[in-house]
Amino acid sequence: MRRSSLRTLMGLGVAVTLFLGRPAPTSFEHQRLDWTPCQAGLECAGLTVPADHFREGGRTIKMAVARLAALDPSRRLGSVVINFGGPGIGGIERMAAYPEEFAALRARYDLVTFDPRGVGASAPFSCHDQGAVPSYLRADLTPEHRGERDELVRALASYAAECERRNGWLMPYLNTTDTARDLDLLRSALGEEKLTYLGFSYGGALGTAYAQLEPDRVGRMVLDSPMVVSGDTVDLQTADGMIDGLDDQLKTFARDCGKHSGCPVSRVFMATELSNRFQLLDTTPLRVRNGSLSEGLARSGVIGFLEDRDWDGLREALKAFAEGDGQPLFDAAVRFHESDANMAINCADSAARPRPEDIEAHLNQAGERSPMFGRWVLWQHLMCEGLPANPVPEQLPLRTAPVLVVGTTDDPVTSFEEAQFLRDILIGSELLTVEGDGHTSYASGNDCADKAIEDYLFDGVLPEQHCEKGD
Repeated sequence: MRRSSLRTLMGLGVAVTLFLGRPAPTSFEHQRLDWTPCQAGLECAGLTVPADHFREGGRTIKMAVARLAALDPSRRLGSVVINFGGPGIGGIERMAAYPEEFAALRARYDLVTFDPRGVGASAPFSCHDQGAVPSYLRADLTPEHRGERDELVRALASYAAECERRNGWLMPYLNTTDTARDLDLLRSALGEEKLTYLGFSYGGALGTAYAQLEPDRVGRMVLDSPMVVSGDTVDLQTADGMIDGLDDQLKTFARDCGKHSGCPVSRVFMATELSNRFQLLDTTPLRVRNGSLSEGLARSGVIGFLEDRDWDGLREALKAFAEGDGQPLFDAAVRFHESDANMAINCADSAARPRPEDIEAHLNQAGERSPMFGRWVLWQHLMCEGLPANPVPEQLPLRTAPVLVVGTTDDPVTSFEEAQFLRDILIGSELLTVEGDGHTSYASGNDCADKAIEDYLFDGVLPEQHCEKGD
């Protein structure tokens, strides 16, 4: 199951805005959720939240909520709210697709999820028509010279203007802090005094934002492979971590590919071979349905498969590419870039707006570090061109109820250092270290991690253990 950060690859850090603020109590608190049957055995309801939590009488958003009721009501502990990551991932569709992965938790908890503001059925944010390819993808995502660079900047600025035209009223309020305030209204509507929460990837950033806003309302909270929200500077060390993580994932894929007959690239020289083949697309892109496969999109497509850990899909896509068919890689790239809400929320959370010249100064270093991914990662820092910033508050050390932070040592998407950072600022929390190279641990095949997380959510016991790869 994909629980990705889908992150705009901006530098991480902490922002400088210090004001958190708490809205005054309003009629939005203590709502009643009217549950009705909906898809795949779920019950669904709507929660009304204000677009602006500090303005009475303004526009509102109907936030879509869903649940699976606890299977053993006599032992029910309450509700656990689950966020699957993103930003830009709708919880309801994910819960409907993979309910069996949470069967152990459902024994004693109502499983509750939601589509965050701007996502899914909750005032969806989109800058292009459904089924269409985002217009900025027609530009070269890995420009080689000044003309290509300027074309990319213009394409991104034009796309930002289209976002404003379609969603201008929502854009100032599409950020992690306001979603965390929505989360507290959901806690209240569920009748819970404290929030029990399981957040994957970006869901870890959302849980951290909630703890900063409502430290006294934190109950049992699991942050699995958490993302640290973006700051106001471009952090090249973090870019290096992202580059290294993608390279490691490609090596893992190569080992798997080598086990199959007809693997389309050499196991030993995969990264170099692919990079050289993709470089040819810079001058001779492959025609595909709905566009053409450029060098940058080919790399985006590979990254999309790597984030999904879809080795079969990537093997078949590379086999097709070797035969002159770029459609599978193109389609994967479009899927990777299709979430406008992901882009808008990431950009709102950070004030970082590097100039093209800032990126160009580091391209050679990044390219030497990884011919396959280095330049692509750095150019992704331009994705916020023209989009508004509403930085998250500074993440200050605070004491809450003990939080369980889960970090995977070789996570290709969110670094182990991010998990360590959150463990340190959430005083009294515990870090569960999971050896491996996957992204997120719960319900991903590691019995040790599953047991530790379930024991904590059921009994409140923080684990003092280290889970080996494949435990």
